[in-house]
Amino acid sequence: MRPHEGGHAMPHLIVWKDEEITKMRRDMDRLMSRFRDDLDVFFLPRPARRAPRFQLSETEDTVIMRAKLPDVDPHVLSVKVSDDIVTIAGTVEERVNDTPEAYRHVIRRETSFTRSFQLPCHIRVDDVEATFKNGTLWLSLPKRRSEQFRNVEIAIEE
Repeated sequence: MRPHEGGHAMPHLIVWKDEEITKMRRDMDRLMSRFRDDLDVFFLPRPARRAPRFQLSETEDTVIMRAKLPDVDPHVLSVKVSDDIVTIAGTVEERVNDTPEAYRHVIRRETSFTRSFQLPCHIRVDDVEATFKNGTLWLSLPKRRSEQFRNVEIAIEE
């Protein structure tokens, strides 16, 4: 009896490596971004181009977050901080000008975003400072000192 006749054979499986999937995802993202940029059509969403950019760095005592938000109104920007999570939400406004000879047409498009970040440590929520200047949000997140570890000697009975 051949393996494929009796139902004993397993179908051929394709094993994908994580690196291959990651490379394929990156290639598809690049292709879609190029497609959006080349066509520049109004009805196609362009989240990759308009998405805010975030950067985290840290010192011994503080985590510093920088968010480039050039098209965000700081009055409608929401920043929530709890223990080791920061959530930033807002609306990106984009204006598209269509200027034929006879008239001027301006289209406003708004896209909402929400991003949450797990911080590398716990922070002192009451001491967080935020500033917004020239389209950049700066957050200063002071680290909360964890309890000091104690070395406990254990007596072992024999």
